[in-house]
Amino acid sequence: MKLWIYQITDLTNGNYYIGSSCSCKGFNHRKSQHKNDLVRFNNGTLNYRSYFDVMKNNNYEYTILEEGEVADHHDKLDKECIWINLYDSDKLVNKNKMTKRFQEINCNMNNIL
Repeated sequence: MKLWIYQITDLTNGNYYIGSSCSCKGFNHRKSQHKNDLVRFNNGTLNYRSYFDVMKNNNYEYTILEEGEVADHHDKLDKECIWINLYDSDKLVNKNKMTKRFQEINCNMNNIL
């Protein structure tokens, strides 16, 4: 599966979100999903997602951190988890995400990245 690990940065305050996508429709499709999700959240038809925190000011940009291939959904989550833990800071809005998974991976990050 094609993999994108990406960062969305709020340009007004520097807060950022790290996520991953394996959409067969490409990365631009994932970006469109984020925008549509925010509209649905603002309309009250979708529950909160942490990436809304960096999109709410409508001044954000995407950065691809890694592009490659993964075997399955578990590999995708492992890659995302490692990036989240590498980039952990007070500005990361989803920093508590996957802490337990990161501990379970228990491997040498240099071999994965």
